[in-house]
Amino acid sequence: MRENSWDHSIGSKIAAVAVISLTYVLKFLLYRHLTELDACLSVWQSVCSIVVTIGAALAVGALTIMPRRRWIGFTIMLLLDIWLLFNTIYFLANGLLPDWQVLTLVSQLWGFERALLSYFDWRLILFPLLSIAGVLFLYALNPIKDKSMSRITFVALLCGMALQLFGVAANKAPDTDDTDTWSLRSEELWFMKSHSAVGHAFYALKNALTEGLLRFRAVVPLTDHEREIMSSVLGKHNVATEPRGHLVFILVESLETWAIEATDVHGRSVCPNITQYISRTPVLYCPAITTQQQYGRSGDGQLITQTGLLPLMHGVACMQYGDNVYPNFAHFYADAVVVNGYSNVWNQHVTTYSYGYKRLIEPRRLHSGSDKRVLEQLRQQFENADTATCVLALTIDTHAPFKYGNDRLQLADEYSATEKAYLRSVSRFDSLLGEFIAWADTAQNMRNATIVITADHNHFPQRDGKGLCPLIIKSPEITENIRVDKAWQMDIFPTVLYAIGQQNYCWHGFGINLITKSQSSIRITPSQALTISDKLIRTDYFKNSDIAHR
Repeated sequence: MRENSWDHSIGSKIAAVAVISLTYVLKFLLYRHLTELDACLSVWQSVCSIVVTIGAALAVGALTIMPRRRWIGFTIMLLLDIWLLFNTIYFLANGLLPDWQVLTLVSQLWGFERALLSYFDWRLILFPLLSIAGVLFLYALNPIKDKSMSRITFVALLCGMALQLFGVAANKAPDTDDTDTWSLRSEELWFMKSHSAVGHAFYALKNALTEGLLRFRAVVPLTDHEREIMSSVLGKHNVATEPRGHLVFILVESLETWAIEATDVHGRSVCPNITQYISRTPVLYCPAITTQQQYGRSGDGQLITQTGLLPLMHGVACMQYGDNVYPNFAHFYADAVVVNGYSNVWNQHVTTYSYGYKRLIEPRRLHSGSDKRVLEQLRQQFENADTATCVLALTIDTHAPFKYGNDRLQLADEYSATEKAYLRSVSRFDSLLGEFIAWADTAQNMRNATIVITADHNHFPQRDGKGLCPLIIKSPEITENIRVDKAWQMDIFPTVLYAIGQQNYCWHGFGINLITKSQSSIRITPSQALTISDKLIRTDYFKNSDIAHR
């Protein structure tokens, strides 16, 4: 019997290990480039990271030349490619590198797969392509003795890589305008999640992690300085004062100021209604709100604006601690309502009530042009309201991949395809908002209403004039235009408290009241606020305060 030359060719083995290892190193270098990881590391850390990467690559490369261990190397290659793709897309979408707790948030992606993959960069295709190239080279050098196992592992790896490429291509295709197709896709995902055995097993494990391991974390007590800060932002609980008018709080998905200020090729405003509202109405306007959300994105944006707290440093508060007792301004109102067209994410059926609201209205749960229905419901809540009412409206149609837009808007070629789609979606929302504003300006019972318009978070990175969000507040407390050049998202809560006449509330939040520019006696930095908020949320700090007994 002829012996396999592979067993005697040291040169072929070295070449195979070198090529497989090189594909690993190239993939990690690509990953570091796409995620801007090098900017976060010192020179020494970068060198150490590269050394570790080369060592790991050589170890996996060695596995692939061992006939009886090759399947292990192939499995590692496949899992690594999936992990690198996930990490990179998550970074491009959120500006954060995911930690292990992010894996428990997979349920928040149902119905948003295209939104996440709209951040896809063509260079991501290189991850599976490099693996395929390495495997092809390996098999060109050697048909191993166990041919059946060789074929199985080779076909399995290629199928895995092909599925990655197919998934990317399918989800990167232009969105259809057929809302029934999109709705059907969402329904299918919901059915799989709710009824399949795999779905049940996954969610059982996810809940076990969320409720068990994630809560098992030693919380460091507040330091003396942090207790001093808390004493400066806590005051006497105000339970007697009733707000003078209604509160309209519109939390707009991914709204950025540059879109409001943009014009089309004819010099016409992309958002004429918002622009006119700012110029002709006495409002507080801040064009540069820096959002402070972390891993929870929209859920964190809602937490910050509605409670004055900042998100967890790791994890997502609305998922892990949704049933905590939270400070808020909604409980001051006789009726407090959340209108959410996509309420099956971010634990809305729990946090609605934790944030002081009494009802949750779901105009339409599917991602199919729901903002029109959200704003219609918003108006209906006030048309016949004879008592002080607070309504939080959460919009969705300006969420990536910007499926709904004003197709008549003519934009300059200087904008990328993504930016054009985004501007068209914001323009469409502006027209819907304009209808509500026109009604509110003439409605008798809206004369003393406070109207807040802001964003849950940004979409684009904070550079090139993008990434900053607007804050617009109309209130009886504001009698002339106030412009604040820049602020933090944590400044919104104390500002709204003042606007509705509740500045004596026991919890002031960590931010500044932008109307009067007043702040606590101790200056609180965003990093300090983040650290303290993490401790307050994890210990359910407000459970034993007056807030729990309002």
